[in-house]
Amino acid sequence: MVAMCYTILFFVPIGYLEKETPFYIYEDYIISAIGLIIMTFSFFSIIKYNDRSLQKKLALLCCVLSLVFLVVTHFKIYPEPLDLSMGKIKDAIGIGISFPVLSILFGYLAFKFIKKDDAFLKSNESFREKRFK
Repeated sequence: MVAMCYTILFFVPIGYLEKETPFYIYEDYIISAIGLIIMTFSFFSIIKYNDRSLQKKLALLCCVLSLVFLVVTHFKIYPEPLDLSMGKIKDAIGIGISFPVLSILFGYLAFKFIKKDDAFLKSNESFREKRFK
């Protein structure tokens, strides 16, 4: 889901520069590089389904990188990034900014359920060892 969010993000404007010019992720090298890194890590965590500890680390790393993505995007879109008055934020925000927020949520949920799955499998292994001794 995280990889899908960032794939969609390449085609949807993140925000608007000067109220009318849409800003896409591919217009800035740093923001697009962070997005591609997050996509790569999330695809890699899907491939490594047997290594749950690596999957948990990659899920948390994707969450942290998504937060970095949001901060870098905030400083890129807003001309005065430390002035958080609602009028300026409403004018500059685009639908694409919801995808990094969703990816943080999906990354956290992935971490939570991988951890739960890992605990379940460990309990089954210990049960199997006790049963067949």
